[in-house]
Amino acid sequence: MKFTEKQQEAIDIRGCNVLVSAAAGSGKTGGLTERILSRLRDGESIDELLMLTFTRAAAGEMKNRIREKIRGEADGAGEDSRSFWQQQLTLLSDAPVTTIHSFC
Repeated sequence: MKFTEKQQEAIDIRGCNVLVSAAAGSGKTGGLTERILSRLRDGESIDELLMLTFTRAAAGEMKNRIREKIRGEADGAGEDSRSFWQQQLTLLSDAPVTTIHSFC
């Protein structure tokens, strides 16, 4: 997926919390999913991240996309990093990918 300059900025920024606000169908879920994978590639663990969205459908979609991307990373990983990606897949089932309302 090709990201816009603003989407790439939201994916790459570190050291602060990020709030993404955009219209429906603008690529928020794709961008947030890529941000999460980028952080995992940097060595963070999925259970250290809080991933919030507005609707249950969006949270479910985001979790499914994250799962598929982690599977892809695990499939393409060398022996040294495959266990990390498999662990992330296991941790994802309890990871906080939820709505703002449910979190609060």
